[in-house]
Amino acid sequence: MRKILGYAAVEWSKIVESDETPVELCLRRKIPVYIKIDTSSQLVYRYYHSSISPDQKIAFEGLYDDLAYLRLEESILEEIAVFGEASVSSFECGGLSSPKNLIVEKVEFDRVELIDRNRWEEAKRHFELNMKEWEMRREWVELLRNAEETPSSEPAEGRFEGASRLTIQDIPEIPHSLMTKLRDIRQEKVVVTIKIDESDLHFEIADIESMMQDALKKRGRAHCPYPFTHEKEMPGLYWMYQAAYVHNKLGSLTTKKSSVERLQDVKAWLLENDKNAYPSRSIRNAAKFVPLHHDRKRGKLRKEFVPDVYDERKSPDFISKGLSCILSIADWWERYYQGDKEDRLMLAIKLDASGFEGLELGDLVHLISGKPLSAEDVLAFEAHLTEKGQDHKPFDFVDKEKRPKRARTKQ
Repeated sequence: MRKILGYAAVEWSKIVESDETPVELCLRRKIPVYIKIDTSSQLVYRYYHSSISPDQKIAFEGLYDDLAYLRLEESILEEIAVFGEASVSSFECGGLSSPKNLIVEKVEFDRVELIDRNRWEEAKRHFELNMKEWEMRREWVELLRNAEETPSSEPAEGRFEGASRLTIQDIPEIPHSLMTKLRDIRQEKVVVTIKIDESDLHFEIADIESMMQDALKKRGRAHCPYPFTHEKEMPGLYWMYQAAYVHNKLGSLTTKKSSVERLQDVKAWLLENDKNAYPSRSIRNAAKFVPLHHDRKRGKLRKEFVPDVYDERKSPDFISKGLSCILSIADWWERYYQGDKEDRLMLAIKLDASGFEGLELGDLVHLISGKPLSAEDVLAFEAHLTEKGQDHKPFDFVDKEKRPKRARTKQ
């Protein structure tokens, strides 16, 4: 079973080195590259052999409507790598079937040609009309012959004299049999040559993932499949997950022994991968949830994370409990929260209920929602904590001028 991805959907910047193009990389690694058939304007004419015994094969040819992708030969890819485009009219490297539930299967053949659908249909209709006329004339001759050979009371002068001398040769013959004629039409009139460039190329997703994995390993940034759908909306969390995989599973992110130095390496790794993913100095708290074990006992009023937010199904053994809670809340915010996403107060309350507080809570609101808590949100949240009889720690803001003014409490 195979799944296909178009050229534009591949993040080549994460795969290809600066001195190599995507096509050159595929050639070097012998990655299968396909083009998609435009079924609205093209038909597929297939040549293939079928085995009727271990020692005998029969050749077949004809239209084939269950083919969606055709694999390109290396010579075509080399031409695209050098000139940016190539022309092709036949294919001999196999292909992939039409997708069923986004999954395609491999199809073998000796050779395939692409046919101009409109010209083929027009030629076929014209030929079928000729065939129909030929059949009608043949039937007419047979009727004449039968009329003379069959006894009749009709006077002789009313009969078709000499009809018995008519033969099939008296009918205007078509030049060839149906298959031969259609083959002539195909070869002479309707085989198309198409021009292709990089934008037309398609790849199997498994090959793309393999190349990305190898590229990330080469750069010390091994990639692990992300079990959530918010990668683009929350890139900071995505890279925290990847950092946990490299740091806790592979052990290749840092060689430092000091916990402080190791944390600095984690910060550097996160920023190197996506420096724009961590606004308002949120990198300070993003990095601390990457290591597998984080001491929650240090500092005043530090709480343990609430277990009911912990999703073991989406939390592999290299993810800390704190990071698992963050990812689960982010998943809830993206997929299940039905309220106004501009109202970040509910997100802050959810994080607080799960054991986050102070600066880390403010940073996580920013990483998950894309914006920090507003001044009004902070005041409302602090009122919520006060109502619960719970102390609160200070928050941080992108705009220091918008820090809310709090009323002084009487001693």
